[in-house]
Order: sequence, then C-alpha cells, then structure tokens
Amino acid sequence: MLNALYVELNVFAALIMFIIMDHGKWRYMTLEQKLFNGTILSLIFVLLADAFTWLFNGVPGQWSYWLGWGLNSLYWLACAIPGYLVMLYCMKKVGFPYFKQSIRIGVVVMILYWVSILLNLKSHLIFYVDSNNLYHRGEAFLIAGGLPLIFITASVLVCIYRIFCVEVHHRRAYCMFLSFMLIALVGSIPQVVFYGVVTIWISLAVALVACYVYLQNGSVSTDSLTGINNRRRFDRFTRYAWDNMKAPQDNMFLMILDINRFKQINDEFGHAEGDRALMLTADVLEEVLCDGKTFYARIGGDEFAVVFRNTEEELVKEKINRLHTAMADLCQEMELPYEITFATGYAKTDGETKLEFAKLFSRADENMYAHKATMRSFLIQSHIQS
Repeated sequence: MLNALYVELNVFAALIMFIIMDHGKWRYMTLEQKLFNGTILSLIFVLLADAFTWLFNGVPGQWSYWLGWGLNSLYWLACAIPGYLVMLYCMKKVGFPYFKQSIRIGVVVMILYWVSILLNLKSHLIFYVDSNNLYHRGEAFLIAGGLPLIFITASVLVCIYRIFCVEVHHRRAYCMFLSFMLIALVGSIPQVVFYGVVTIWISLAVALVACYVYLQNGSVSTDSLTGINNRRRFDRFTRYAWDNMKAPQDNMFLMILDINRFKQINDEFGHAEGDRALMLTADVLEEVLCDGKTFYARIGGDEFAVVFRNTEEELVKEKINRLHTAMADLCQEMELPYEITFATGYAKTDGETKLEFAKLFSRADENMYAHKATMRSFLIQSHIQS
C-alpha cells in the first residue's frame, strides 16, 4: 500500500515537471534556461526511476531480484544530477563569481560518485537487495546518499553569500531563490536521515514549480529572447537609481552598446543566427557584469544598456575592455561564421550636477554612435591599405 502511494507521488511530480518544462529548441535557449530545463529533465528521470524501484521492491522472483539491482543502480547513478544542475542554475541566476570553477569541481565530484555506485555492485556499502528482493541501505549510505543534499546546501549558501554582496535592488530576487532552495533543503533532510520517507525529490519539484511561477510572474520585466532585463525594467530601474542619487558623491554611468553590422548578420545568415548573436551578447554581459552591482538590459533591437552606480570611470573603461575581449574569445571558441563586435558609448551624471536622465541617455547614445563611426572609419582605412 505504501509502495503504491510512493509510486503515485513520484509519477504525479514527474507529470508536473513535464508540464512546466520549456519545450522549445535547445540551441536557442540561454545557459540559465538550459540548466533549468536540464534540472527538470533529470528530475523527471529520477522520479520515474524511484517510482519503479518502489514498484518492484519486495516482489518475489529471480527476475525481480536482478531487476531490483538494475533499477536501484540506475536510480543511484542519476540521483545526484538534479542537485548538481540546480546548484549550477542557482549560481548562474544569482551571478556567483566562481561559476566556472564550480562546474569543474562538480564534474570531478560526480565522476567519483559514479565510480562509487559502480563499485557498490560488489561492495554493497551504499545499498543492496536481499534474497527477499527488499532494498536496504548499506553501511556507507551517507557517503553517496548525502551528495544531493550537499549540492542543495551549496545552493542555499551561494544565495546567502550573494544577498550580502549586491545592492538592494537585486536582493529581493536573491531572497526569493534562497526561499526556493530552502524548500528543497528542508525536504531533503528527512529522506536522508530516515529510510522509507520520500521527500527529497518531491520537495525539489515543489521548489522548481515555485521558481517557475516566480519567473513567469517576472517575465513581464524580462527580455523573452535573451533572458536579461528588458526596456520596461530598464526604465523602472533608472528612475529608481536617479531618484536615489542624492549625495554629491553619488554617481551613475550609463553605457549604450550596439552590435555592429547586425543587419548584415540577419541578411547573410538568417534571423535565427541574428537571434543567436543577441543571446551570445547577453551571455557576455552576464559573464563580465555578474558582480550584482551592475544593471544591464536589452532596450530594443540590437541595443543594450548598462548602468554603473557609484564607481570610478577607470573601472567602467576596464569593464568595457573586458566585454570586447570576452566577446572576441567567445566568437573564436564557438567558431562562428561571422564576427560579433559592438560599439559602446557612455555618459556620467552625479548627485551634484544631476543631469536629466533623458539628456544622459542622449549623450551616451551620441558617444556610442561616435565610437561606431570611428570603428567603421578604421575598418575602411585598413581595407584600403590592404
């Protein structure tokens, strides 16, 4: 009776996960979307695998014995993946500065974990199936069984760390993601501590549903293609930033970024590649400006805006140089059939002069077009000389 209840819960949760999953093309998703979808897909697999292990637990027969071993091994091989992916998604979402290093460390941990599961077929230290075809935990169960809990705990700690590193306007979103991860963490503990309690995957499913609903509610302020802030959010944030620039030493830099020859990319390679260029540009912005203290948005077409608050002009210039370098490196790494470059221009205001925002935007836009003209002139001159 209890086995049937667990099967029903897992299948129902898997169905909900399938419903909220993004069914669009994988290649056109942002990295955040891929991580979220990957978490859902792996969780569906784990939920269904867990359902089958309960379905055949204790069923008599030699075939059931070997099936029990096979299903439980498959379940164990997969059950750390949702926790690992949700940790990476959470890190990406809150702009954790050591994201790439976390991927590498996680891969090593996962490989060691998979090796331990395969060795368990002989050692039975993690789990085993007895002669009555009943599943049991092994003596070293917690060594492997606690790994999903460790990943989810890491997600919680990352959210807490980032909350204290960013400005106020980012904290509400980070607190929301912290609450989602706490749902998963609190639900994970009973299953790790007490055998026969099925809560870890159900609680993670609940956390993902809550995250999905929150993201859907916030999609009105999110650019649907790139996944970063849209013009509506940009207008709202800049009003907030301008109103809160009260002390004479407070300042704000507005940078406008425009992709060069964007129409040419659309005309020669198709609009799908044009969309890809926009998404890659957004990825570079997220990579370079992930400190949680910088606001960036797609404000229309191939134009992006970045707001730096209370900083030095040298740091703004440094960030711009890093954006150009990161974009060039990404194009080379992906071996794109075209080059993505962009022109940038910025303008500054402070609490003493407090330039009207419309004029600030106009100056940044003018400086961007001046940079674009300079780049175009340089390319023409280089072509003539060659």
